[in-house]
Amino acid sequence: MIQARHQVQAVFFLGFLMIGLGRFSTPVSANVGDFLGFGARTMALGGAGVTGDTSGFGAYHNPATLASRSKERLALNWGLVFVRPSFSSINNVVTQNTYVADAVVNGSVDTQYKDTLGQVLGLSFKVLPDFGDLTLGLVTFLPLTQLAYMDSGQPYAPEYFMYRSRTQRPQVELGAGARLLPGLRFGAGLHAAFGLTGNASIFLNTAANTTSTMTFSASLTPLFSGYLGLLWTPGEQERGSESSAAEGPWNLGLVYRAPASSGLTMPMIASARILGPGGAPDFVFTASSVLYYDPAAWEAGVSFKAGDHRWVAQADYQYWTGYKTAAIALSQGSQAAGASGTLIQISPGVLPSYTLVNIFVPRVGWEWNLNPSHTLRVGYSYRSSVLKNVSSGVGNYLDPPKHVITAGWGFHFDSFLGFAVPSQLDLALNYQQLLTQQITKTPGDELGNTSGSKIGSPGYNASGRLFGGAVSLALAF
Repeated sequence: MIQARHQVQAVFFLGFLMIGLGRFSTPVSANVGDFLGFGARTMALGGAGVTGDTSGFGAYHNPATLASRSKERLALNWGLVFVRPSFSSINNVVTQNTYVADAVVNGSVDTQYKDTLGQVLGLSFKVLPDFGDLTLGLVTFLPLTQLAYMDSGQPYAPEYFMYRSRTQRPQVELGAGARLLPGLRFGAGLHAAFGLTGNASIFLNTAANTTSTMTFSASLTPLFSGYLGLLWTPGEQERGSESSAAEGPWNLGLVYRAPASSGLTMPMIASARILGPGGAPDFVFTASSVLYYDPAAWEAGVSFKAGDHRWVAQADYQYWTGYKTAAIALSQGSQAAGASGTLIQISPGVLPSYTLVNIFVPRVGWEWNLNPSHTLRVGYSYRSSVLKNVSSGVGNYLDPPKHVITAGWGFHFDSFLGFAVPSQLDLALNYQQLLTQQITKTPGDELGNTSGSKIGSPGYNASGRLFGGAVSLALAF
């Protein structure tokens, strides 16, 4: 049995060395923490991690939890996460009309979205154990199938806009926590985002013995948004001059996150020689988009421990009314005349308008320490739609409400590969069920012409499910 445990631990240790240390990359915005929760333990508890016990992942869930009273100076967590989406098919609907193209086309909509597959890494180091347990932390999510994937999606076609690429790029969180008073801890963190600015120039030739050209340049600028955390443990009391504490059964946590957005701005100059010499008018456009958006949020939680059982509850309030459509919009910067002097007018892009609402996300979890080596966990959360109404008018953004059911198992070891290093191996399963929404498009096209039909007409069902899990290894030094 001991040899088998060492073999399992060795596999995860080698995986950490070969993968975890070899794939650090540019920090950009993501929201794996909100979508799944960092670490298999937090995932198994429905994503409720604001009250602590997140070990090396505390820098994201609540930086105040970094200032633990444990005697270990360094906590290291590494793991893998996988989620596969499956959305209901959308067939026999209008996929384009004369409002966005030159003909009316009926067909099927792409509902095949990428799997989420990546690794998570959490570190915390107690810098000043005698000065308020000051601790620094780092949390990262790094995709394994690509460095990053960006997709603005179609602005008018049916789109599950929360699932296209939200977890397909790296995430970096930096945090620090300290104990202010016995039982009261404070923390602060930085959530990394980015700004993308590019320039493109295109010249198209149609005549023989000529060539078409295109140039492109871009720069990626790091941006940061902050978040603050508090943790109150009412039963914690100092014991003389010792830096140990007696913790009561209650933990109360609070986190505020500022909004973060990753924007795109790209001026484009397009020219085409189609009217003979001198017939190459220039058109100047500006493409703009908010590719990724993480809302401002308040997260409040409580945990209660009685014997071998611990219950956790958390409520998140997310401010989605500040969201901006991720699709790219074109605005014409200038007009040009052809060889005959005729003014050529290009219609600028117009994005659909949606009314978004702020939402509550309740999370609950329960874990049972069966014995010193095994822990059972289950959890649940519910996320309502951020769209005030279903997309029956212009546009087809989809975000059905969903139930999230989770479960997990934890294995505790007193040693790691024969060394006296406490370790924890956690497993978790995650199932998300999107509630079915019936979308029936209103009569007429996007301009209100009764003779036409909107994209998505006559209607369709929006639903789906996601299934996945996580495994993580925690070491304490």
